[in-house]
Amino acid sequence: MSSIVTTSPLREGGRFVGRSNNPPCSNPAHKGATIQASGFRVRADGVKVYRYRCVTPSREIVVEDVPARGPKPRKNRKRNSPEIVVLPRETHKFSVCVDDEPAPKFAGAKCAKHPGSKVVRWGLESSSKRQRYCCTPTGGEPNHTFTMALPRKAVERDPQWKASDVVMNPHRGATASGRGQTATTDVVAQGLLMLAHGSSYAKVGLWASQQRPQRAPRTSPPGKVRKTRKNDSANTWQTGADWVEMFSPVLWEAWQATLVSEPEATLPRVLVLDDIPLFSKSAGGGSRSAMVFSVLVATEYYQTSPGIRSYRQRVRLIRAYPNHNADAYELLVVDSGVNPDVIVSDSSTAILRLVKRLKKSNPNLVWVPSAYHVAKQMTKALNAMRWGKPVQRFVPLDLLERVENYAFLSSPKAWEQWWRDLESRAGAQGVPANKLPTNWYNTYYQLVADGLDYLASHHNVPRGTGAVEATIRGEVKPFFEPRAAAFTNIERINRLADLLTLRLNGRLDRPSEVAEILRRDAEAAGGFVPPARAVTEQKGERLLHNPAVIARSLGEARKQARKAVVK
Repeated sequence: MSSIVTTSPLREGGRFVGRSNNPPCSNPAHKGATIQASGFRVRADGVKVYRYRCVTPSREIVVEDVPARGPKPRKNRKRNSPEIVVLPRETHKFSVCVDDEPAPKFAGAKCAKHPGSKVVRWGLESSSKRQRYCCTPTGGEPNHTFTMALPRKAVERDPQWKASDVVMNPHRGATASGRGQTATTDVVAQGLLMLAHGSSYAKVGLWASQQRPQRAPRTSPPGKVRKTRKNDSANTWQTGADWVEMFSPVLWEAWQATLVSEPEATLPRVLVLDDIPLFSKSAGGGSRSAMVFSVLVATEYYQTSPGIRSYRQRVRLIRAYPNHNADAYELLVVDSGVNPDVIVSDSSTAILRLVKRLKKSNPNLVWVPSAYHVAKQMTKALNAMRWGKPVQRFVPLDLLERVENYAFLSSPKAWEQWWRDLESRAGAQGVPANKLPTNWYNTYYQLVADGLDYLASHHNVPRGTGAVEATIRGEVKPFFEPRAAAFTNIERINRLADLLTLRLNGRLDRPSEVAEILRRDAEAAGGFVPPARAVTEQKGERLLHNPAVIARSLGEARKQARKAVVK
């Protein structure tokens, strides 16, 4: 008979800490021992085997009925007296293999016509090779087969799921981008991102064809030469063009819905406008280049929330038009969906005409001139003040310095004083009246003065077009210029411009989110997507080069705007 008395407290040894949820040691004598995790190993079949360390502290055992030592008992010692034996600290390792884990269960597909019915996978469709399902209604109706609103790629159950890094869900294969479409939603999302970065239609179409399952090459019987088919690689561009027509409006409308939900602004709404004409060599092979179309850009300054008294900027709209006249700029502002309080631009006559038109419906609209462009015009005017023979030049003294450091635009008073000093010094130096910038003064002086007066009480309003010009140089020009001569379809190129706008606003940063937007839109329409080639122009029409398109489009936009006001 023996009993155990613990004389030293339990302590945690080694690198690992004992946890209460670790499995107990299989040895009953080690009950209460400290169990520490000691990593794991992987079996040849890929199953993890977890290892643990059992730590039994030092103990004292009281042993009774201890036999006498030696052949004879010692003197003064009883034969059956108890004895205390100290057992040292013990450690050993054991393993636990969890190989009876049940296979994972996934929620199956559901039938939209019969909620609560039993639905099982039912092979593949013979034509599209998509997953098919069989529904057994609970109300006694006959069974029927169906495919999902967006047909899914078949995913078989993995019998070796324990050896897989990712267990595939047999009910969650890749979805088609729409009924009758061969490309999956994820492939379309990636293709749209490539287009937004400036890839050509042909390059995206070729890439998309490589994502589809490749057919096995057909072989000809011995002795017979198989006829070669015409190479279709020249038509791969149509895939990229179709995706722009079909899916760009879906992403664009999703962003517009986000913009509508933004809180109402408390600061003035500002639009900064500019354009870039694109040229290509004439068809006759001459050295002169002709403008093929213009790209107009509207950058918006907006508030992130009503409580913040500062602006952030974003590209609101990019449009390609046959030219950049006042009608084109008005169409740009109307299509942007912004009713501006302030327009910032250079001294373009087309934009000034636009401002004059918009003031009829919004008398409080303010035009703020770009400080850089005003300074550039004044520098040019001062350098052009030459007369007589021998040639005499106007000496501006500090007038030019005030232009270069923009001090003459620091306030309405500084602007007025600069012109007074110019007039007095020109008179003192005998500058002829026809050499003075009189026409510029008559056209722009009061407009600039009104803009400076507005800026004096609205310090957050931008004083230049630097933001929109940086976008044009860094993004817009490289995007359109390499293929300027190839673009002819005005509707398609503007849907492509929408993709560029979405990318510049961070709306295409995550392809998975883009795919989800496309998937939700298609599912809401029963799996059907917008038709392809609905904006195809008649042969030789080339509407991007036809200025009459702007007038027709502007008339339609004005009509829609009037209807919206009535509603």
